[in-house]
Amino acid sequence: MRINRSPTETALSRAVLRWRLTRPTPVADTDTSHIYRVEREGAGPAALKIIRPGMREELRGALVQAWYAGEGAAEVFEANAEAVLMEWLEGPELARLVADGEDERATEILAEVVAGLHADRGEAPRGLMPLAERFAALTGGDRQLWPAAGRDLFARAAGIALALVETPVRPIPLHGDLHHFNVLKSARGWLAIDPKGLIGDPAYDLAAVFLNPISDRRLCTDPARISRLVKLFSGRLELDAGRIAKYAIVHAALSACWSLQAGEEPRHAIAVLERLLAFGADAA
Repeated sequence: MRINRSPTETALSRAVLRWRLTRPTPVADTDTSHIYRVEREGAGPAALKIIRPGMREELRGALVQAWYAGEGAAEVFEANAEAVLMEWLEGPELARLVADGEDERATEILAEVVAGLHADRGEAPRGLMPLAERFAALTGGDRQLWPAAGRDLFARAAGIALALVETPVRPIPLHGDLHHFNVLKSARGWLAIDPKGLIGDPAYDLAAVFLNPISDRRLCTDPARISRLVKLFSGRLELDAGRIAKYAIVHAALSACWSLQAGEEPRHAIAVLERLLAFGADAA
């Protein structure tokens, strides 16, 4: 008979008892959490996220997702330091629209979702990560990790990142990783999941879109698509087009840095970074 249980099993048992859940079914494992589909007593299905120990990013994300109060994002029903119980989103992911040839419609949906996330809700949650700290892997990381062939690209992006944080706009809570795989369809419409819990310039919340869908490099490096994204987001959300493009550059370089730190080859991020820098130079 097995006696010892893992921290995940223990946290799952506590959540099931505390929130009167039934039928926990594993649906996904990530580097930061374990996701289960559960049934709530008298209320239908929900998603239960069990946070891996020490994952502060998940805790910050839960704060922001609860702060959204279901507007533009999956609603949070309950949360504590080890688990988050939230609205179940049946899907599909927004990436499905792009795969079906509807990238422009997907972009419009992303703008609608961001408008909901950025609605004025008063005082922000405490403990969110400022963008200057988020950018540390690029602006303060080990430059010896930068590939020799792309070192100039990284240096230019780092300079842009420093200039952006030195000329801030009014900060708001940010999702921090909004893209086609973190927006799912539901009975209430298209909603975001998995925020990172940042605070800063609202223009940064569009940055990850330029790298996605990550499986479609030809689309992500298309200059016409880059221009269309910048124009649509700027017009619909009343954000400065130049700052949107600059944050896209920074995020592409940052994504490449994270891949290099993990020992992975960031070919996609570097290819997009190169096109974004060319776009910025042409637009200047």
